[in-house]
Amino acid sequence: MSILGTFNGRSIIALPSDTVPNVLGPSSIQFDPIEKVEQNTSIFSGQVQTYDLMNSLWSGTISLPIMRRYDADAWHAFILACRGPVNSFMLGDPTAALPKGAAIGSPIVHNGSQTGY
Repeated sequence: MSILGTFNGRSIIALPSDTVPNVLGPSSIQFDPIEKVEQNTSIFSGQVQTYDLMNSLWSGTISLPIMRRYDADAWHAFILACRGPVNSFMLGDPTAALPKGAAIGSPIVHNGSQTGY
């Protein structure tokens, strides 16, 4: 498997469909937000307190199509290379492959004399 770099001390493993020729990619990807919020209702006054624990994250489900042994072996190697929660991988939203609109304007970075990146 190919290591793209590191993130927070973890290796970033490349998806097999991005690095191995002719390997099928996911057939569907679903993202779900998880908000860490708690709520407490007083038994005396009925007043509600809400606590935002400031720890939001995304959960995802990937479905793979029926595939040949070559493809399955590449995906098995990828899953083993992730080593559970030890390593990371990058996964984008395939429905967001194109921008939503025209990228126009003149971005300003840091101060008025800089533009672009």
